[in-house]
Amino acid sequence: MGLGLLALTMLAGCADTPLWSSMSVVPTTEQFQAARGRQSSYIYFVAYEIYYDSTARQYTYRDGTAWVTRAEPPPGVAVGLLEASPSVLMDFHDAPRWHHEAVIHQYPRNWGRPKAIVVSAR
Repeated sequence: MGLGLLALTMLAGCADTPLWSSMSVVPTTEQFQAARGRQSSYIYFVAYEIYYDSTARQYTYRDGTAWVTRAEPPPGVAVGLLEASPSVLMDFHDAPRWHHEAVIHQYPRNWGRPKAIVVSAR
């Protein structure tokens, strides 16, 4: 009887424990949000190659060869600069790193900037 009660107690205590708490792998932000029923919604700042997740309120960008997600944009890039620059709402909801190659081909860094006006003197 004591062993059965112990097993029942252990199972009852696990009801609120996330599935991954017993795993050695930590979930990604996207996996965690999906488990909680939230989908990321990204805005891509073309000139800076920075993604902003408006759901999680975090920025995702490359830092060297690694992708990072942080609450602030990279050092040297002010939020005001991003907001004033060309941006595009993305139609994917998982990690930007899986789509970035296609995104930079569709939206090169100079996308959305006004063209220089050439005036000829006569």
